[in-house]
Amino acid sequence: AGFVMLGLLALPALKPASPRWFGVAPVILVAVVALAWLVLRRVLPQARSWHGTIRRDGLGSVLVATVGCSCVIWSLDVLRVTLTGLAFGFRITAPRAATLSLLRLGSGLVPVPGGLGVVDGTLVAGFLWIGMPAGSAAAAALVERAIVYVWGTLLGAGALLLIGGTRTLRSARA
Repeated sequence: AGFVMLGLLALPALKPASPRWFGVAPVILVAVVALAWLVLRRVLPQARSWHGTIRRDGLGSVLVATVGCSCVIWSLDVLRVTLTGLAFGFRITAPRAATLSLLRLGSGLVPVPGGLGVVDGTLVAGFLWIGMPAGSAAAAALVERAIVYVWGTLLGAGALLLIGGTRTLRSARA
């Protein structure tokens, strides 16, 4: 749900700038529809059984709450990118912020530990793409990575300590 929300929000920022794209866009659209059809053909029977389980076990409200929380978290991701741009004196619209979020997420799929280098370069390129000066783009990418990677790691470590992670580590070593 979050990816769909970000994708729909990013669409205005991804509009083609040159007439060449009008020839390529239908081919891409056909490829996406064909891929979606292949995936849905395999996933739909499984989804039907999951739907029956969700209805039988009364998990519908949990699912709705989960999707709602996911959308709120992705909205906060867009807000974070927008505020990062404002911190460097550059106004980033919501569609562009959603595009930058999708770029960051997509580049994080490259199998490099922590996405180091790949995600940073993608963020710098994305900030440059929306018109941010080079120095500000590099600094904004560093701040964005610090917020996402370092802050998330510190919060995870703190949560692990609070729920007794050291005790679990000690018992695993023994």
